[in-house]
Amino acid sequence: MSDKVKKIGDEKEVYDDYLKKYNFQKRLTDKLDNYDKDFSQDEINEITLWKVNRYAKIDPAVLTDLNKIRGAKSFDEARNVILKLLKTPGVQMPMASTYLRFLNPNVFQIIDKRAYRALFGDNLKEPKGEKALGFYFNYLTELRKKCVEQNINFKDADRIFYQFDKDKNKGLKLSGDEKKKRKKT
Repeated sequence: MSDKVKKIGDEKEVYDDYLKKYNFQKRLTDKLDNYDKDFSQDEINEITLWKVNRYAKIDPAVLTDLNKIRGAKSFDEARNVILKLLKTPGVQMPMASTYLRFLNPNVFQIIDKRAYRALFGDNLKEPKGEKALGFYFNYLTELRKKCVEQNINFKDADRIFYQFDKDKNKGLKLSGDEKKKRKKT
């Protein structure tokens, strides 16, 4: 863990300030936050574009299973649908967690480089395939603990942690940044 990286809980903070500053794709974020029907491929496309600016075609049967997650009370209820999502081309854990978060933010949150670093103080080194599932469930468990400890509303955690990292750790490289720079040259 780097001595330079700041993480949630290192300092006394007012986390609502980070939520107020969070403005990632504001119009689309507001639309997705307020969507309360089952997802169709159109909503999946919007969420995918929101997250990574690409398209992922979800099998209709997997989409049906995914929509059942809205009423889940625990993340373990999503185990099988997450495994199916991870077999979809273009869908890895950060994207799958984004679908889950917009369906059920009280149980699921987005795992991404910034939120992970704000939680653990280290860069995200996400495993692939089935190993990603346990990794994500551990992330949710630790995230929920930190939210309780810091009095952060769990449904807002991914945004608060993302914005916190963006503000407090700006200038520090995220994992994978080095590869992007090498490819460009």
